[in-house]
Amino acid sequence: DIEEARERSYTQFKLKLENIQLIYANQNESWEKARQEKNTNIHLIKPMELDLDVGKCIYSDDAVLPAWKVAGKLPSVDLRLSDKRLFQIMTHMQSIPFPESKHPVIVAQSIEPEPTLVPSSLSNPEQTLQTIEGMTPVLKTKEKAEAEENKDNQIQGIDTNEKKKEFEGQLTQLEAIFTLDKIAVHIDESMKENNEEAPFLRLTLESIVAQTKIKTFDMEFDASLANLIVYHEQFIGKDNQQLRLLSAQLEQNPNNDENQKLVSVNFLHTSPENPLFLTSDYNGIENRAHVHFSKLVVTLQLEALLSILRFQDSLMKQLPQDTPENQEKKKQEEEMKKQQEQKNTEDNKNIDKTTGKVVQKKDVPAAPSLKIDADLEEFRIILASKQAKLFDIQVQGVKAYVSQAPEKTLVNLILSDLCILDPYKDARYRKIISQQGDDKELLRVDLSLFNYPEGYQKAIDVFDCDVKVQFAKANIVFLFKHIDAILGFLDSLNITKAALNIASTQADAAYEQVQKLQEQAFKVHLDITFNAPNIIIPTNSYSDQALFLDLGKLILKTNFYDDPRKSLVEQQNIRFENML
Repeated sequence: DIEEARERSYTQFKLKLENIQLIYANQNESWEKARQEKNTNIHLIKPMELDLDVGKCIYSDDAVLPAWKVAGKLPSVDLRLSDKRLFQIMTHMQSIPFPESKHPVIVAQSIEPEPTLVPSSLSNPEQTLQTIEGMTPVLKTKEKAEAEENKDNQIQGIDTNEKKKEFEGQLTQLEAIFTLDKIAVHIDESMKENNEEAPFLRLTLESIVAQTKIKTFDMEFDASLANLIVYHEQFIGKDNQQLRLLSAQLEQNPNNDENQKLVSVNFLHTSPENPLFLTSDYNGIENRAHVHFSKLVVTLQLEALLSILRFQDSLMKQLPQDTPENQEKKKQEEEMKKQQEQKNTEDNKNIDKTTGKVVQKKDVPAAPSLKIDADLEEFRIILASKQAKLFDIQVQGVKAYVSQAPEKTLVNLILSDLCILDPYKDARYRKIISQQGDDKELLRVDLSLFNYPEGYQKAIDVFDCDVKVQFAKANIVFLFKHIDAILGFLDSLNITKAALNIASTQADAAYEQVQKLQEQAFKVHLDITFNAPNIIIPTNSYSDQALFLDLGKLILKTNFYDDPRKSLVEQQNIRFENML
């Protein structure tokens, strides 16, 4: 049997660790007794075991068998932490003195000397040709050069074929797989009444698998997570079980392993020295990653959210605050850092002015060094209270693509569908927000960031950022019961006022960013097509009569042109179409 022959080709090493545990005990708590009981309140990590199998191949030049094989398995990890225990650990860590640097180290920017161009001594080509003609026959030299070039091409072709054959037999240095069946994180809440701890949240990660292969030119890494579940242990769901705040909606299909995983990650790294680096297998890309998410369901129950916010507020109030001396010290360090950055920027500008050089952009595009593909099948959010479900929000078909090259970075985002439903199946207007038509893309965003060399003089039609947005038509139904439910939900969480404060802060931050971009002369080209939604306002929730309002289409485009009185003019063209 081939498998048995492969197993015999390895020298096996087995390692097993038992009773691995982490305990944090105060002065009045016995850690020795906790070690024997193995399940106490002072256990941060309950006892667990680790199995590790290591195999070394007896053949050092076999292209099929990996030189090393490592297999690790951890059955389960059980962590428990309470807010009270967390602050005890933080206080203990802060009491440990750490060495501090008295003076911040400022690294001066190195300035490379400008290379000096030496003019060629062969300023007269005719005289040069006559000199060469007198020394050796030009025709024979040309024929000899062509023969040598053809010989070099043949040798290069032979070398490429040999490299391809060599690549097919590249060695696998390491093959490793690590399996973790389950991770359970318990978060307890300390009760002020009786100074005891009660279960609050439980986070469970199921079936974590990570495996890698390291070869002569490649490194492959694969990881997957079967399920992620968050329980609120102080609330009960409709199935008389602990309330699930977050979980995966997996399809039980034994023939397809991809559907059995909540998250799967695939990463491939190759070296530019790879003989097949420029072939269709790699396309000159050093790093390639693919991330896949299946269906994830989030349940936001009002009462459970209120308890989590209350728990968070209690934690934030107990966090240690910085003293005025530390705050003043941080401000001084930030000011010194800003001054140093401004000084370096001014020095670079002075150097460019002194040299007076003009940098030209290369016409040959460089191959991307990084590509990331990510897709999400479905993301579902259920807003509910103890009495009933309020809204069912479904986001389907999210795809993201990132390509990074030395000269350009591309980002593409596609949203296939967004739908907000009334959970009541017999509702007359069940689709509160839905897409009109059968378009496969509700939203598409294409972002291009161009990296130009320092000192490069851009033409008028050359810009730093190109943004293209396309938004398809959607239908929005306004009913009083929906608006009242949303306002009641937000009011119960006190989100309205906080959202206004956050919006104001973000507006100020956006204004500062715009000012910085204007100072840097950052040119952004916009091409936005926004199909405004149809607004439907029924007379009541059971009526067929409604007010229909079509907001048409909004088109926004940016143009740049020269103006004798100004260096550059940016023009925004805004057009509304088909408004009813």
